[in-house]
Amino acid sequence: MHRIVSLLPSLTLPLLLTSLMAAAAAQTPGAASGNRPQTRPAVAVEGIYSDLRWIPGEADLLGFEFFIVNGGVSGYYAVLQCAEGEATRPALVKAQVTGERIEFEAHSQAGSLCPKARFVGTVSRRGLTGRFDGSDFDITLARRPRFWRR
Repeated sequence: MHRIVSLLPSLTLPLLLTSLMAAAAAQTPGAASGNRPQTRPAVAVEGIYSDLRWIPGEADLLGFEFFIVNGGVSGYYAVLQCAEGEATRPALVKAQVTGERIEFEAHSQAGSLCPKARFVGTVSRRGLTGRFDGSDFDITLARRPRFWRR
């Protein structure tokens, strides 16, 4: 650090920042052994994914809305709302995230119409695509504002 401070008068701001970042990297645990620190996925997993929609003329609400949140050290959580004709009570479940892959178990919770099964999906910039175990079809949910805000 003393070496960097002694060079301060001759450094421009970009060069100073580069020097400070290099010095910090050299002092990061694992830097000498070539281990790289864990990086975030290229696509943010957190967000609202929904295909909830009103059926015109029926007054029925159908679809799914998943809200994925990062709980910090406790990991990721998903708030699930599933509708078959009407809105139901949302369910809160623990989610496992690895890169862009998300997995959670939708447990039996009173008032929720979500399938009581494991969901495995992949997040992209456009949305979330996945499937509940035992289902014959994929669910594709767009990344968009929550249904109830519209």
